[in-house]
Amino acid sequence: MEPIIKIKKIKIVSSKSNKKGEIINTKIKKHEKMQALVDTLRIIAVDKHLKDKTVLIPDDCEKYGFAKGDHNLGKLLYFLADMLEE
Repeated sequence: MEPIIKIKKIKIVSSKSNKKGEIINTKIKKHEKMQALVDTLRIIAVDKHLKDKTVLIPDDCEKYGFAKGDHNLGKLLYFLADMLEE
């Protein structure tokens, strides 16, 4: 079985604030952030406690592009990960 994610490098980043009270910029590239999101969605999608849960999408969400009805959470999250993958 192939692993869902492959960790190539771990970077520890300080959470200390600068003088303006802002968190230090971690300089993570856009594609790295997107890949982390996709990987996280896929991990959650196959979680044994969540993958068989149901999400109810009501009528008024159709204007946002979501189909009304009961949907499997695992399949929905995996679908979203596929759509976000670059």
